[in-house]
Amino acid sequence: MSALIEGELLERLERLSLVSRRRLAGHGKGDRRSIRKGTSIEFVDYRHYTPGDDPRQVDWNIFRRSGNLYVKQFEDEEVLTAHVLVDVSSSMDWGSPSKGEYAARLAAALGYIILAGASRLVVGTLAGPTTQTFGPAWGRRQLSGLMGFLEPGTSRGSRVPSPASGSPLGTR
Repeated sequence: MSALIEGELLERLERLSLVSRRRLAGHGKGDRRSIRKGTSIEFVDYRHYTPGDDPRQVDWNIFRRSGNLYVKQFEDEEVLTAHVLVDVSSSMDWGSPSKGEYAARLAAALGYIILAGASRLVVGTLAGPTTQTFGPAWGRRQLSGLMGFLEPGTSRGSRVPSPASGSPLGTR
């Protein structure tokens, strides 16, 4: 596949998947549980009917028993977008293999798991005030583009980004 992900590592990554412990707010239909209520087949709860609700969602059995209108709510499933940031500044040139190479391999492995798991991926590289992004990408066919984006090259930028440089991450 790439110098970043080879043989045995690729086989191990195939067995992994991204699991979110919390319900998330995403965009578009997907396979991650959302905090929003939607139209999937997974029933969540009932709520009182309010004018304008879809009459097809009324539970008529409860209405017959209680005389009150209740609407069924279902769990929505949405696409998760994962953001991975990689430091490519000159401070990552230390060691052999360098910290930058380890960071690129880790980002490639995470990206592989995310894309193979039908989630959306955005990767950003940071070097002082300079940023580059890959994505949003979705699906295994985007893997070659991700690997090309992360291929180890020469790190550039300052050792520590200056707060005055207008860092894209903002200030705390």
